[in-house]
Amino acid sequence: LKQEPNSRAGLYFMAEANLRSGKVEQARIFAGDLAKYYPDYLAAKLMQVQINLASKDPAAAVTMANELVERLGKEAPSGETSPQMLAELRSKTLMARGIAQLQLGKTKQAREDLTAARDLAPNAPSSYNNLALAALAEKKMDEATALYERALAIDSTDFDALNGLINNVYSKQNRLDLAHTRVDQAIGAKSDSPALHYLKAHVFGFEQNAQGAEAELRRALELDPNYLAAYFDLAALFVNTKQQDRAIAEYRKIVERRPDDASTYTLIGMLEDSRQNHDAAIENYRKAVALDSSAAIAANNLAWSYAVNGKGNLDEAIALAQGVVQRHPDVPGFADTLGWVYYKKGLHAPAVEQLQKVVAKAGDSAGYRFHLGMALAGKGDKAAARRELEEALRLGEKQPGFTDAEEARRTLATL
Repeated sequence: LKQEPNSRAGLYFMAEANLRSGKVEQARIFAGDLAKYYPDYLAAKLMQVQINLASKDPAAAVTMANELVERLGKEAPSGETSPQMLAELRSKTLMARGIAQLQLGKTKQAREDLTAARDLAPNAPSSYNNLALAALAEKKMDEATALYERALAIDSTDFDALNGLINNVYSKQNRLDLAHTRVDQAIGAKSDSPALHYLKAHVFGFEQNAQGAEAELRRALELDPNYLAAYFDLAALFVNTKQQDRAIAEYRKIVERRPDDASTYTLIGMLEDSRQNHDAAIENYRKAVALDSSAAIAANNLAWSYAVNGKGNLDEAIALAQGVVQRHPDVPGFADTLGWVYYKKGLHAPAVEQLQKVVAKAGDSAGYRFHLGMALAGKGDKAAARRELEEALRLGEKQPGFTDAEEARRTLATL
């Protein structure tokens, strides 16, 4: 691309590489350039369908897939597109549309598309793996099992088929001995596969065997030090076993390899918060927000820390919290942060307005009731404040996470 910025092959390769590595927005940029410079390039149109699917926009994926299916129906083989290539494009487009239909809850349409895709590519394990997902959506466990087995008959080490059998079938049926057997057989055939050792770790995880899971994840990383999924699972394992230091160490290995990953900085920040290292938490939240201005959890937690821990500017906290609520108006926790930041700033009227919305959606939370009560007290509405604080104390008796009971009682004594 440095030598030829508009290279079709270069743009396609970069779009595909970014999509495979989970960098969806970067993939979208390259795919957009492909569509701009090569509007008739059918593979680029399929790429855009897949990008919409990866970005959790199944409706857009279906719309674009409909257009591409119609176009493919009119396309004749040419020097650039052989009959085999057209058949492959049609199969992949139907497969993508079928998966999107599944995500939209349209199982009938999904099955039709995925069956048609299977008929076009009967020797591809993915054809059967995706049909298995449709069967599972219809609660047809036996059919799903048979479809996964059909995929494994084609490729005995196919990760998606084994993963589907283990996570969607064997774990639900408590047949973990069979899960071990199937993965061990695959590892015997392909011992250098980090993905299979990663899957073996999942089986140990279902058994709550932390030592076995860690050993398999370590083996996956020995085989491929850049296998990021194993780092994420190791970190999650250490979080679940209350080993925050080791969890943070694994997340730091991820950002060493992927320094533009805002979500990992957010996870580190949350872990630092959990052990009261608020300065370290803020540093990581700031990095996350700098990398991705739409990183809602990082921005929300940063605003909260500024307000509650006195670690930053309240005006900046308000701006952060307002931005999050504008993008996610239906999440009570985000609105609660904004309301509490207003309260800390002494803006009691807007605090009450926000917190009343929160309580209307999640009134069974002692913490939310407490925040509203304090804001009402600050505003001077003693009767309403008393009502909310008393309700907070009542709810808090059964909510161990409620830690503001003493402050609620002190405030009640002044009303």
